[in-house]
Amino acid sequence: MLLVLGILAYLAAALLYAPYFMQRPGERNGQTLGKQWVSIRAVRDTGEPFGWGYALLREFVVKQLLFGTVGSLFFSIPTLLDYLWPLWDDQNRALYDMVASTHVVRA
Repeated sequence: MLLVLGILAYLAAALLYAPYFMQRPGERNGQTLGKQWVSIRAVRDTGEPFGWGYALLREFVVKQLLFGTVGSLFFSIPTLLDYLWPLWDDQNRALYDMVASTHVVRA
C-alpha cells in the first residue's frame, strides 16, 4: 500500500510540478523553482512561450520517461550520454533539449 502511494505521489509531482512552473506567464516562463534559483530558464527554439502541454512534453515525457525510465533499461547509457552531451556540444544542449527543440539561457 505504501509503495502504491509513493508511486502515485511521484507521478503527481512529475506531472504537475515542472509543467505548472514552466508555463507561468511573463519573465518566469520556462523556469521551475530550481531554474529560478540559479538564474536560468528553458526557451523553445521557435521563441514561443511554454504552455502546459509543451512543458509536460519536455519535463516528463522526454526527460523522465525517455531518458530516465527507458534509458535505465539500457544500463543507463542513454541517461549518462544525456548528462555528458553538453560537454562537447557547441551550444551546451543536452540530448533532451535537442529532442524537445529547446535550449537553456541565463535569465
